[in-house]
Amino acid sequence: MGGELDFEKARNLRKQLISLYWDIGKRIVEKQKNEKWGDSIIEGLANDLQDAFPGMKGFSARNLWKMRDLYVSYSDKEKLTTLLAEISWSHNIAI
Repeated sequence: MGGELDFEKARNLRKQLISLYWDIGKRIVEKQKNEKWGDSIIEGLANDLQDAFPGMKGFSARNLWKMRDLYVSYSDKEKLTTLLAEISWSHNIAI
Protein backbone atom coordinates (compact mmCIF):
# COMPACT_ATOMS: atom_id res chain seq x y z
CA MET A 1 0.00 0.00 0.00
CA GLY A 2 2.86 2.42 0.76
CA GLY A 3 4.16 2.12 -2.80
CA GLU A 4 0.78 3.11 -4.21
CA LEU A 5 0.67 6.20 -2.00
CA ASP A 6 4.20 7.17 -3.02
CA PHE A 7 3.29 6.78 -6.69
CA GLU A 8 0.17 8.89 -6.23
CA LYS A 9 2.13 11.59 -4.39
CA ALA A 10 4.74 11.66 -7.14
CA ARG A 11 2.01 11.84 -9.79
CA ASN A 12 0.30 14.74 -8.01
CA LEU A 13 3.58 16.55 -7.55
CA ARG A 14 4.41 16.12 -11.25
CA LYS A 15 0.98 17.50 -12.21
CA GLN A 16 1.47 20.52 -9.96
CA LEU A 17 4.94 21.16 -11.34
CA ILE A 18 3.76 20.97 -14.97
CA SER A 19 0.85 23.25 -14.08
CA LEU A 20 3.27 25.75 -12.53
CA TYR A 21 5.50 25.63 -15.60
CA TRP A 22 2.44 26.05 -17.86
CA ASP A 23 1.32 29.11 -15.87
CA ILE A 24 4.80 30.65 -15.99
CA GLY A 25 4.94 30.06 -19.75
CA LYS A 26 1.52 31.62 -20.18
CA ARG A 27 2.45 34.69 -18.16
CA ILE A 28 5.63 35.17 -20.14
CA VAL A 29 3.65 35.04 -23.40
CA GLU A 30 1.08 37.49 -22.03
CA LYS A 31 3.76 39.90 -20.81
CA GLN A 32 5.58 39.73 -24.13
CA LYS A 33 2.36 40.51 -25.95
CA ASN A 34 0.77 43.08 -23.65
CA GLU A 35 3.79 44.77 -22.12
CA LYS A 36 6.25 44.28 -24.96
CA TRP A 37 8.70 42.25 -22.90
CA GLY A 38 11.92 41.66 -24.78
CA ASP A 39 14.17 38.62 -24.63
CA SER A 40 16.43 40.14 -21.97
CA ILE A 41 13.54 40.23 -19.48
CA ILE A 42 13.60 36.42 -19.31
CA GLU A 43 17.16 36.47 -17.94
CA GLY A 44 16.12 38.96 -15.26
CA LEU A 45 13.03 36.94 -14.42
CA ALA A 46 15.16 33.81 -14.06
CA ASN A 47 17.47 35.63 -11.65
CA ASP A 48 14.50 36.98 -9.65
CA LEU A 49 12.92 33.52 -9.37
CA GLN A 50 16.22 31.93 -8.34
CA ASP A 51 16.63 34.61 -5.66
CA ALA A 52 13.05 34.15 -4.45
CA PHE A 53 13.34 30.35 -4.32
CA PRO A 54 16.95 29.58 -3.38
CA GLY A 55 17.95 25.98 -3.86
CA MET A 56 15.01 25.21 -6.13
CA LYS A 57 16.05 24.12 -9.56
CA GLY A 58 14.15 24.71 -12.77
CA PHE A 59 14.09 28.48 -13.00
CA SER A 60 17.02 29.05 -15.35
CA ALA A 61 16.48 31.35 -18.33
CA ARG A 62 16.79 28.32 -20.60
CA ASN A 63 14.03 26.51 -18.72
CA LEU A 64 11.81 29.60 -18.71
CA TRP A 65 12.09 29.68 -22.50
CA LYS A 66 11.04 26.02 -22.54
CA MET A 67 8.03 26.86 -20.37
CA ARG A 68 7.09 29.59 -22.81
CA ASP A 69 7.54 27.24 -25.76
CA LEU A 70 5.38 24.58 -24.07
CA TYR A 71 2.57 27.08 -23.64
CA VAL A 72 2.89 28.42 -27.19
CA SER A 73 2.97 24.90 -28.65
CA TYR A 74 -0.05 23.53 -26.83
CA SER A 75 -2.26 26.42 -25.72
CA ASP A 76 -4.58 25.96 -28.69
CA LYS A 77 -4.71 22.15 -28.37
CA GLU A 78 -7.15 21.63 -25.50
CA LYS A 79 -7.15 17.83 -25.63
CA LEU A 80 -3.36 17.69 -25.39
CA THR A 81 -3.04 20.16 -22.52
CA THR A 82 -4.69 17.73 -20.10
CA LEU A 83 -2.19 15.06 -21.11
CA LEU A 84 0.84 17.29 -20.53
CA ALA A 85 0.61 16.84 -16.77
CA GLU A 86 0.61 13.07 -17.13
CA ILE A 87 4.21 12.96 -18.32
CA SER A 88 7.39 14.31 -16.82
CA TRP A 89 8.88 17.70 -17.63
CA SER A 90 11.79 16.05 -19.43
CA HIS A 91 9.35 14.12 -21.63
CA ASN A 92 7.39 17.30 -22.37
CA ILE A 93 10.61 18.98 -23.47
CA ALA A 94 11.55 16.01 -25.63
CA ILE A 95 8.21 16.13 -27.43
